[in-house]
Amino acid sequence: MKGFMRSTAAALVFVALLVYVFTAERGRVPHEDELFGLNVEQASRLQVTAPNLDLLIEKRDDTWHVEKPFKGLADQDEAEKRIKAITELKPSGTRSDLDLDDEKFGLKEPRLTAVLDYGEGKEIKLLIGKKTPVGSEAYAKIEGRKDLYILSASVFNALNLNPDKLREKKLAKIDSDKARSLSLTHGDTTIKVENRPEDDKDKWFITSPINARADEFQTAQVITKLAGLEAKDFVEKPAKDVDYGFDKPSLLAEVVDEERNKATITIGAKSDKRAEASLNGGELLYAKVEGRDEILLVAAQDVDELLKQPIDLRDKSIVELDKQNINYVRVQSKKRLSFAIKRLPDGWHLDRPVKAPANTGKVADILWDLVQLEAREYVAEKPEDLKQYGLAIPNDIIEVHSIDTDEVLKIKIGYAHGEDTHYCQTSESDQVYAISDMLLLDLPKKLEDIQGSS
Repeated sequence: MKGFMRSTAAALVFVALLVYVFTAERGRVPHEDELFGLNVEQASRLQVTAPNLDLLIEKRDDTWHVEKPFKGLADQDEAEKRIKAITELKPSGTRSDLDLDDEKFGLKEPRLTAVLDYGEGKEIKLLIGKKTPVGSEAYAKIEGRKDLYILSASVFNALNLNPDKLREKKLAKIDSDKARSLSLTHGDTTIKVENRPEDDKDKWFITSPINARADEFQTAQVITKLAGLEAKDFVEKPAKDVDYGFDKPSLLAEVVDEERNKATITIGAKSDKRAEASLNGGELLYAKVEGRDEILLVAAQDVDELLKQPIDLRDKSIVELDKQNINYVRVQSKKRLSFAIKRLPDGWHLDRPVKAPANTGKVADILWDLVQLEAREYVAEKPEDLKQYGLAIPNDIIEVHSIDTDEVLKIKIGYAHGEDTHYCQTSESDQVYAISDMLLLDLPKKLEDIQGSS
């Protein structure tokens, strides 16, 4: 019995060693009926020839590139679809002891020949001949083997696909969620934004042409649009004597991710070619991506969404307030009601000019306006004279107390600026802003507007 157990164990070890040796040599154990059991990662080159096809793709730095019939970056999924047609080749039938040169098989002049390079100088050469009487299958042989194989038509179709489907349409091969810096240059404007930690959170900051906190949502939107920018077409045969406008680009964009991978995109001049009907015949612009050979065509309307100004990406929040923490608000006004409200256990109450319950709807509007207070315009960073803005002696002063700080936030509102904005300044900065009139419009004009029912 012990001898039997030892023999069984030895057999299992032997089988395991065979599996290990095969896996080390070929990449993995083949699935049932597979011929090769190769991993896609082992492939380095694929050439496919047919009457109307001369395709060559090569892998460089783990990335597939098309060398024929054009030069350009390949869509990795599309490239692997063709590679897997061979690495995972699974015949539907096999015949032995046949003359493979018999004309009925069509293998002397095959409809398609595919040569896959893998490992160190190893290759698989697959020849696909005529269709079988079944019609949905074809005869095939593998150079160096004597058997005749029957393959599904799907193998031929996968290898004989239009090379244009191999083109990588995405310009920026980068994960927008992992982006750590962004640079946009157009005309005389250059905006640089960086992601860095603050208060244990990663936040975006504008570093040029100003130093300011960036709007998190707007910055993420731009990076997402840039990462999603796709070519609508390609220049078939780029000519050296054509000015594509790359020397004076309409946009130069660069994104760097957390692993220091960089995507640099240059948008040039307008093309004479028009977009397809799906884009309503819109204009196309020439585009070039660093590290890629081809010249692409992108929709002008997609590029327009990337032509941002610093104000577009700047965080427009003027104050940092948590509505749940605000417990006292005092308003001093020349033209409106001066009043004060405070939060008590049973809700908001008027503290001045009378003591009474406050109108909860009106209070909610005021608190919302305070928390959402944003700059429509950054007027002056260090103003020399506040009188010109009506902020030396403001029309309205709003004091906000919060339970999470001893500091009292003061918001001063001055003269009107345009039709629906006013100048504004807070106690937290010298900056003069222009803000929407929404806060002023929600402030009560008379006591009845803010006083609730008893």
